[in-house]
Amino acid sequence: MKNKGFTLVEMITVIALLAIIGMISIPVVEGVIKRSKDRVYEAQLEEIKSGAKKYATEYIENISTVDGAETIVCLSKLKELGYLENTKIVDPRTDLAMDGGIKIRYVESSKNFKYIYDEDIISCE
Repeated sequence: MKNKGFTLVEMITVIALLAIIGMISIPVVEGVIKRSKDRVYEAQLEEIKSGAKKYATEYIENISTVDGAETIVCLSKLKELGYLENTKIVDPRTDLAMDGGIKIRYVESSKNFKYIYDEDIISCE
């Protein structure tokens, strides 16, 4: 009589191999997902900074040019004035809305403005 099927040893071997493959691939996939979310977040920060630069160009009289002084502009204001195309910006790492603001700081040594996103900004001009 011929037995058709797998032996217990063969089944255990296959299950062990699948477990090993899973243990190797799951952390790799999680790392790829995390890196892609970080890249999306960085791209959103660049979009926010670009909107703040456009705002600063048009409203330069509202921006302090004292070395180290900061002017704060809320994302809601940038959205309202049309400087941000995406009206609902979500942090892909946490799935929470990005509702903070941009600190626009003048740096005398480089004669340039520095744009810093701060999620903890609640009140704006």
